[in-house]
Amino acid sequence: MHKKKINRKYLFTVMFLMLSSGLFCGCSSKKKELVWYISEPESYGIENAVAYEEIEAERFQLFNERLEELKIPAKVVFKYMPDEYEAKQEDFESGNLYESEFLFQTKMIENLLEKDADADIAGFSPLEYEKFLELDEYLKTEENKKVLNAIPEKVWKANTINQKTYQIPRGNVSIFELTYVFYKPFLEKYQINLDETGIENMTPEDVIRFLKPYFEEEQLLDGKYYLTSATDLQYGAYLQKRYIPVIRNSRDCNLAVDVQEKKVVSLLDTPEMEKMLEIHDLIYKENLDAHIERQYQNGVPVFRMTSIPTIKELTGETEKEWVELPLGDRTVESSFGNGVLKDSDEKELAVRVLAASMYDEELTNIMIYGVLDKEYQLTDGHAIYQGEGTPLSSMGSFKRIGNNRIAYPNQLEVKEKAQITEQLLEETTIQEYGNFTPVLDENLSKKIAEIAEIYNDMESKTEFEEIPDFEVFIQEQEQKLREAGVTEVISELQKQLDSWKE
Repeated sequence: MHKKKINRKYLFTVMFLMLSSGLFCGCSSKKKELVWYISEPESYGIENAVAYEEIEAERFQLFNERLEELKIPAKVVFKYMPDEYEAKQEDFESGNLYESEFLFQTKMIENLLEKDADADIAGFSPLEYEKFLELDEYLKTEENKKVLNAIPEKVWKANTINQKTYQIPRGNVSIFELTYVFYKPFLEKYQINLDETGIENMTPEDVIRFLKPYFEEEQLLDGKYYLTSATDLQYGAYLQKRYIPVIRNSRDCNLAVDVQEKKVVSLLDTPEMEKMLEIHDLIYKENLDAHIERQYQNGVPVFRMTSIPTIKELTGETEKEWVELPLGDRTVESSFGNGVLKDSDEKELAVRVLAASMYDEELTNIMIYGVLDKEYQLTDGHAIYQGEGTPLSSMGSFKRIGNNRIAYPNQLEVKEKAQITEQLLEETTIQEYGNFTPVLDENLSKKIAEIAEIYNDMESKTEFEEIPDFEVFIQEQEQKLREAGVTEVISELQKQLDSWKE
């Protein structure tokens, strides 16, 4: 019996094709391209980025090389998505800038998809959460489960919407804690001992009254100190002790959930908001912000407020110019992160890449710090930025990409930040109603945008103009809000709140 001759040329061809397709190794070596949109290119050292076009940096190359080491078959192309409205001349002429900014926020992802239908990952926008993929099922795979352990459970819970996960949040401890802040050189010069004043029990108005005698003769004391200003006070954060903004992570529209009454309110209907406007008016009328003198020279406020304090437990020993007095009641807030777009053609792969960026230490350090020995150095276990002017915080990186909990500590952070973070979160509750996220149709968005514009104009007037008759002024603002449909908007938001499950 004659054996059939094998065509060697044919055999080599078949073997080559099988190797190329990965049949012999059971895998494919071909990478799929994913498009990831980021909104802060300057924080990666990229200047003059063009909207919706690719941006390049050495760290992005390192990111893709690390994906290959992790056997994730993806090549990520990073592109720039603006997340701030670019004002036009007509916005200033019409006086509707704030309204335009709000409407831009409600359609940021929609605009992105119109520009680039191939987008896979983007910075999460709670106002458009329905355009993002629900991640819960995707995070149950053995590989993706790693990210569930890399980010504390309480951070996950603080960022759910209707008990579902649409984003992988930053690993930062996003803490809200109202804090009084005082300028230390002023306290030392005038020998003010805050421990003896009980100042942490005072209202902001009381603190202003306490400090006012130092500024009776000079509003810009010693040519550099002024008492405070409306901007320095951030009074909106003071209201947040009871009133939680309806629109989270967005320009504030001054519609909020009253956590005591469990209802949606317009803040102008609250005594706290009226008091805030009165204080703004007082500061301007009595020149406590030294706005006249500061037209010609710089100044430093001696009193201000913040809701994002230095977290002492996470901060190394450093000399500080400011003295912080926390007022208590820390809560965990929702934070910024990234999500996979629902229309992505590569959903599973996109989730793998996004998850890896948050559970893999090397990917995290690449995206937070950049290129070792070029953009940062490691000194005694701390990452030290090479360049000047990089924002630092004891809460870690402000970038959306990267898990600060597993990254190298920066020069302000303690080395044990992962363990301390866990302990902090055990002791801190999630902000009540912080997960409530309303669904806004076009009509509701426009009405809320108009309401936001009225509030912005109202606050600006009390900050920068003298109000002849404050009561009449408030009545006029209430009438404007009624004409803008604030009653109907509150009614719709209340219906959504009543049917919402935390």
